Amino acid sequence: MKNKKTLFTPLLLVPIAAQAADCDNTATVSTTPTSDFEILGDGSSVLHEPTGLVWSRCSMGKTWTGSACSGDATDLNWQDALQEVADINASGGFADSDEWRMPSVNELETIVERCKINPAINDEIFDSQGGYFWTSTPSVASSNKLRAWQIQFSSGQVSSVGRESDDFYSNLVRVVRDHDAE
Repeated sequence: MKNKKTLFTPLLLVPIAAQAADCDNTATVSTTPTSDFEILGDGSSVLHEPTGLVWSRCSMGKTWTGSACSGDATDLNWQDALQEVADINASGGFADSDEWRMPSVNELETIVERCKINPAINDEIFDSQGGYFWTSTPSVASSNKLRAWQIQFSSGQVSSVGRESDDFYSNLVRVVRDHDAE
């Protein structure tokens, strides 16, 4: 039997490298490429086309200046974070919507960029705020304490922490809404 040799050319790597331009490892394909997002209205929100979800580009507490997020992100416990989202909607919302909510763990995971860290998010689309972000998803723990899922946007790690006001966990929030909630 003859030995067959396969030749690899650099041209085969070009499409992969082009797709992974924002990744820490250029051999890895981005999980949230910029092309998956459509900037909406005044630019303060984006449509994630694969999921149909609309995201705030800035972490809660920061404001969109027209070209970037400005100010300081607000650290909140879980209950205060839910209330803050409700208050924003009650006062008229932003980006032409008053249908914002804290995302579920599954929703928030869709914008984690798995090919990079510090931050593990597409920083061409979102503010590059690392840190822990709350989700609306409760978690069951063996300690009988009420818990909720959070995502660490420095690494993309998902974990569960106490959500009661006396648990002293204070996280950031990025709000989301359905695309048809306009």
